[in-house]
Amino acid sequence: MRRGRAEPCFLKRSVVRTSQAGYLPKSRFAKAFQYALNQERPIRHDLQPETRSIDNNRMERGIHSFAVGRNKWMFSRTPQGARVSAAVYSLIDTAKANGLHPEASLTNLMDMFPNLPSMEADGLEVYLPWSDSLPDSLRQK
Repeated sequence: MRRGRAEPCFLKRSVVRTSQAGYLPKSRFAKAFQYALNQERPIRHDLQPETRSIDNNRMERGIHSFAVGRNKWMFSRTPQGARVSAAVYSLIDTAKANGLHPEASLTNLMDMFPNLPSMEADGLEVYLPWSDSLPDSLRQK
């Protein structure tokens, strides 16, 4: 819907070009018009059907729980505690983004990690949220 409303406005950019001519080059209006003209390439890219969404609502929903919960960890007693909290939030949001139950996913990780023979990157692939070897019980239906 936004793309449908944004494209006609973008196509009227000739109005911006002609309007800019009536103002002194250093005036605020002229600077605003020049800014709008300089955004032509990124806007044209965003209006292409194969590009990403024109808004960031999905991302904002994704970080909502993190933003709401930040008062619980913002005043961590140590920098290490803050890093651990950030890592846990990252694991939870990654699990959600990959269609896993966050609590079940964390429980699975906590159960499996102490039994790992080594923490090398190649061996950890099977525990990543997008791995096909994860149990189906972790996946949301």
